[in-house]
Amino acid sequence: MTPPMYGYMLAHLAWFQGQRKPSWARHLAPCVINDFRDATRFLFKTEDSTFRPERLAIRPLGERSEWDA
Repeated sequence: MTPPMYGYMLAHLAWFQGQRKPSWARHLAPCVINDFRDATRFLFKTEDSTFRPERLAIRPLGERSEWDA
C-alpha cells in the first residue's frame, strides 16, 4: 500500500471510532500524516464512504445501539 492509502485507511479507523484527533495519530510517519488528516476531515464532513460505522448505520425504528445516548 502507498502512504496515501495508509492515511485513508487509518482515517476510516478514526472515523469508525468517532475520533477526529485520535491520540495514536501523533505516531504516524510524516509521509502518512497529511493524507490521514485530509481524509479524516473529509470523512467527518461528508460521511462519504462505502463503509459505514455502526454509529451511522440505519437501524429499524425503535432498535438501539451502544452509540445511542
